[in-house]
Amino acid sequence: MNNLDDKYRKILDMRYFQELSIQEISQITGLAPKRISERIHYALKLMKSECKKFNLFSIFNLLMLLIK
Repeated sequence: MNNLDDKYRKILDMRYFQELSIQEISQITGLAPKRISERIHYALKLMKSECKKFNLFSIFNLLMLLIK
């Protein structure tokens, strides 16, 4: 997650570690809920890609199961 741009890292932190809803994140950031969802999707896609590079795809899948 350290390789992600702050705009993605902060939203992932709010969503998965602080367990805020899309609507709550939207209110905090001033971004539209659709934009929040797009950023989450893109950030997870970037993380998945990075994991594949380092052969960590299975670990990524496990993490995704834990945070959902």
